[in-house]
Amino acid sequence: MNIRFAGSGDIFSALLTDNLLKGLDLEAATFNAVKGISELLRLNMEQDASLPNGHFKGIQIEPYLSKILF
Repeated sequence: MNIRFAGSGDIFSALLTDNLLKGLDLEAATFNAVKGISELLRLNMEQDASLPNGHFKGIQIEPYLSKILF
């Protein structure tokens, strides 16, 4: 994805940690974290909340928690 979202790395880390704490191995936890952050970014892009420079101010996460936690 050729976009910039502030906080995406923090959310990825949180998703990865969540999956590891649930007992998934590193490969499965990473797969789920990538899948989750990708879905979250896609959902946010659909909201068209971009700034004039094409960057996004931040990521809305709360409305989508049920869609990204596996």
